[in-house]
Amino acid sequence: MRTIRRNAPTDQSQVTAARSYHHIVCRSLVAKLPQSASVRPVEDAVARHDFASVLGLVQWAVANKIRFTGCRPDIRNGVRGIYATGDCNAGDILAAVPLQSCLVVLPDERCPFPESLPQDVWAALPWYGQLALKLLHERSLGPGSRFADYLPALPACVDIPVLWPPEHVRLLQYPYLEQQILDEQEEWDRLYDTVRCHLDRHGLTRADVFWALACARSRTFAGPHLPTSPLVMLLAGVVAGAAAAVAASATSGSIAASDPASLLTAILPSAVAMLGIPTLWQMAEARRAASGEPGTVLYAVSPFIDMFNHDSRAKSECVFIPGRDEFRVAAGEPLQRGQQVLISYGNQSNDALLQRYGFVQLDGNQHDRYVVQDMLRLLERPLDRYMTVSTQEVREAARGLDLPAGSLDQVVLTAAGPPQQTLEAVANLLAVLAVRRPNLPHGELPSAEALVAITCTEEERAAASSLQDDEAALTQLARWEAWEEETTATFPDERRTFADGAAAMAGLMTLEDKSVQLEFKALEEALTFAGAVEAQGGIIDEAAASDGNRIGEGDMVSSSRPLPVVSLEPVLPPCELATFGCDVERYRTALMFRIAKKRVLQSGASVL
Repeated sequence: MRTIRRNAPTDQSQVTAARSYHHIVCRSLVAKLPQSASVRPVEDAVARHDFASVLGLVQWAVANKIRFTGCRPDIRNGVRGIYATGDCNAGDILAAVPLQSCLVVLPDERCPFPESLPQDVWAALPWYGQLALKLLHERSLGPGSRFADYLPALPACVDIPVLWPPEHVRLLQYPYLEQQILDEQEEWDRLYDTVRCHLDRHGLTRADVFWALACARSRTFAGPHLPTSPLVMLLAGVVAGAAAAVAASATSGSIAASDPASLLTAILPSAVAMLGIPTLWQMAEARRAASGEPGTVLYAVSPFIDMFNHDSRAKSECVFIPGRDEFRVAAGEPLQRGQQVLISYGNQSNDALLQRYGFVQLDGNQHDRYVVQDMLRLLERPLDRYMTVSTQEVREAARGLDLPAGSLDQVVLTAAGPPQQTLEAVANLLAVLAVRRPNLPHGELPSAEALVAITCTEEERAAASSLQDDEAALTQLARWEAWEEETTATFPDERRTFADGAAAMAGLMTLEDKSVQLEFKALEEALTFAGAVEAQGGIIDEAAASDGNRIGEGDMVSSSRPLPVVSLEPVLPPCELATFGCDVERYRTALMFRIAKKRVLQSGASVL
């Protein structure tokens, strides 16, 4: 789900905590935060800009013949999306965007700006590279671009994993996707190197190109490209019909108007040819496009429709209507006024959702999966335990089976368990190894299902954190955000310093520094003590000290006047937040992804 976020660089943070009737300030816990530190909630200026961009999008959509009924883009509770403006019935067309109002890349399209980029370089780019350069070109035109009022509605930052540093990618704890992301990073680097010398003279940087690539990758819809114009198909039908009519008249001679049967016999071949040829022609081209044959698919950033958010359970989807050359979204179920309208982006696992769009559907994604890259490696330990076979013996036995691809490598596990061919491969492997160990009691051998369940457990245990750890961290993060939200609402002047300080504390807690630990403990004691003091309490002369380490007089905890009550107990964010550069949204996404993957592993093991 696309959310509003802001990256606010800061050099220093001052821990500010609020407790019942007291304002506690500790200036001794000061830490330097990374430049990417994220502060919540979104500030008013940023929110105003986003609302203005959404209003501009609506006005632009009307001017560009985009039809929308019963819905409109909006921002509610920090979530950009499309919301119903009235009750809608299933089947109602909610939005229709003509192809001419989209930013489109067609197969074999020639470079639209040859003065900036040679044709051979353009032709060698993948579709998303071409689409990204078109997006940058439109942005460079400024007010002269026909998309000038649409471009501000695009996110300033698209946080997809290809833009993450490698250490953040590794924290996903999923080797399969980690490799996919690292490969994609190398691909984007090569793409940038290819066009760099042509873009430098226009002042376009690596950050510009990667932003455009991220927008193209996360906001594009695909549709069938029918290279033959409908008019040409119709003319072909007319010509074929005329030819059929001439042939019929030549063979049957003159036809009396009073003989309806003869007249129908003469006209029928002509009518069939006139109507059937265009239909069959279009069906053939559509079939080629559906198969993904090169040169048969167009890619488009479709304004307005690109603001629909995803849910795999949604019954609405975006479809391309070749006869009208437009993308269309119809309500798949009844909608109520104020409800967010969600569509399905297709049967996508959380791997694809995270890699392409930067979000995770934690609950209800029936298409989620877990890919085990090398199940044979995971089988080696339990096989050695049950059958006393070496790694080499296991590998040799597997090679002798001549297994099909996907049996023991790149195995796709779902909540329903492993594929049948994997269970058959493990059973065959057990049979071969049992022949080599004839003295082994047959009753002690585990079944193929039990062995696969063991590999799922082994894969989960290999992760740096358990499912319970990740769920607890996600809960703690939510509690900290709730506390922060209430506290910053009560003390609006301290919004920035409070959030920075909490993140600094989380970062400091990751250091094995005794003085830091002591000072943190002192702050905790100060918080507890302050909560017990009456509202009319004066100045607390000194804070807690331990092992000779003190918070000095300049760091007094004071309460000069009664303050509003903060009902929630103070909560610190999870320590791992610091390893994500204090980027709350990215850390939350990574936690949700890890939880989703481990749930698939556990579900797959439990059904065996």
